[in-house]
Formats: sequence, C-alpha cells, structure tokens
Amino acid sequence: MKIKLLSIALVMVLAVGLTGCIGGSDEVNDTEREAVTTQQQQQQTGGHATNNQFQDLEIVEFGYYIIQSSLGNMFLRYSIFLRNPNDDAMVIFSRYRIVARSEDGRVLGTREFTQGHVMPNEIRVEAGQAFQIDERPATVEVEIISLMPHQWSHNFPNIIPLTVV
Repeated sequence: MKIKLLSIALVMVLAVGLTGCIGGSDEVNDTEREAVTTQQQQQQTGGHATNNQFQDLEIVEFGYYIIQSSLGNMFLRYSIFLRNPNDDAMVIFSRYRIVARSEDGRVLGTREFTQGHVMPNEIRVEAGQAFQIDERPATVEVEIISLMPHQWSHNFPNIIPLTVV
C-alpha cells in the first residue's frame, strides 16, 4: 500500500513538473537564437571553427576486388586513399561508407567505416575486408560521411611522418 501511494505521489509530481514546462513564452528573437546556437557550437568544438569552414575529405582513389573462400563464401575487399585538402585542420576520425549493389539496384552489402586521424594535406590509405556478399556486385560505391564540427581540430601534435627506407 505504501508503494502504491508513493508511486501515485511521484506520478503527480512529474505531471505538475511537466505542466510547468509546457507553459511559458516562446518569444525568442532571431538574434538571441543565433547567439545561443553559436555559443553551443563553440562549446561543442572547443571554440574551433565548424565544418563549413573546412574543405571535406577527398577520395583520391578507390578500388575493390572479390575473393572466394575455400568454403565458397565471397568477400569484398577494398582499398581507399583519402586526402585532407586543408592546410591547418586535422580530421579526427574520418568516416566513409561502402555500398555494393546488384544489376537491379538491390543492396548486396553496406558498411560504414571510422578511421583514425588525417593530418593536414595528408593522404591516408585504408584497406581491408568490407563485408560478405552472396553474388558479384554490378557496382560498388564509396562516399565520405559528413563530418561533425567536433571531428575537426586546429590543435594537432607536431608529428614527423615516417619515411620508407
């Protein structure tokens, strides 16, 4: 009985609280709305610029091939070259999507990839197995997934690239 009364009391408190939230003034002018939005963006990005001030990653090259296992399973393997065309911005966690389609447009397989940092003016190479497929695809598409503001940074370490000897 005590639990029922406590439950009813909590429901009533929530109902009163929601009623208070529903009422109120919606009169916010555009300047105030823009100021709040800008402040939220700066908090999300640590004061850095947002995505529209940067050039998106570029796909320099993309290729794929199909392998068949000894059990008869087919797998799509790929390689992709991503370029960061910005002079002063590092991409944190680049993202792209690979989609394989049949002749009639059916999706045979799709997968999104999140990779590591891409330094300014760097070309990053990624390769691997995308997914298993049941038939050979007619087309394989790759696209860059739009980056969020927090995925760009002007603060990056002074990294010295490795050289192949």
